[in-house]
Amino acid sequence: MYDDGSSSPLLRKLPRIRRARDYRLYTDGYSRVVDLWQYGGQAVLGHTVPHQLREFKNNASRGLFVPFPHHFEGRLEKAFLRLFPGRVARIYKNWESMKNALAKAEFEYPVQMFLADPALGQVSPHHSISLWRPFLHDAEKLCISTDILIPVLPFSWMNGPGVLLVEKAISEKFPPPDLISPVVFSGLLSSIYALIRQMSAGTADYSELAKGLTGTPWQQRGIYLSSPDKKDESHYERIFLRFFEGGFLLPPERNLPLILPVKPDSLSPGELSKLKTLLTDFGD
Repeated sequence: MYDDGSSSPLLRKLPRIRRARDYRLYTDGYSRVVDLWQYGGQAVLGHTVPHQLREFKNNASRGLFVPFPHHFEGRLEKAFLRLFPGRVARIYKNWESMKNALAKAEFEYPVQMFLADPALGQVSPHHSISLWRPFLHDAEKLCISTDILIPVLPFSWMNGPGVLLVEKAISEKFPPPDLISPVVFSGLLSSIYALIRQMSAGTADYSELAKGLTGTPWQQRGIYLSSPDKKDESHYERIFLRFFEGGFLLPPERNLPLILPVKPDSLSPGELSKLKTLLTDFGD
């Protein structure tokens, strides 16, 4: 899969997390931390996606763990069509299966998992494969210029599923989708509809934060912040721990974007002020 940061040794530097709710993490010591990692974007709607737990429980209670055919497949394809008109969704059981599908279609997965990331401003017309992230203003342009999109979806399920959104003209090159457990499929479906609702509702306003970062290395793209000035790993570790002590969890991998909470009023004025201070002091 793409590098979401979950294998980083920096996570072992953290205290034990006893609870995750929306965009906040609660430690064993009862401190509260705002999550700016958001599992690489897979918790972009927070750690408690509306209706997702209910869907898991309903289908788990029916014993639907085995990957039989089920009605969620067609519903999920329709949901993707709402987000990506004109594209064909190919859904595979995990990222390894997705990479194999790319190979069979004669598309090379980027070496060392370095996928072009629009949150970092890396996508250009020569990329045939790119990540897709929600809440970016240039997402529509990206959809037009890239043959294959790999969406970062609000679904924190370890190692899967893997989704490809391909142009219709090349869709026949790809193997058919995998059968996936209805329990997993229903959770993914609920997260897609939650994403559609949030995209219609809009995002939090971070214009004041952006003004405060003028003249710094930080670049803001929607809810995503990136900076080329992250130096070496030991320097980033010091910054990572400083932010955590200040009440914010940074991505444990220094090449990932910071993700601001998308829902309005998720951060208090005091938290925004403290975050601005920490960001402007980032390189010290």
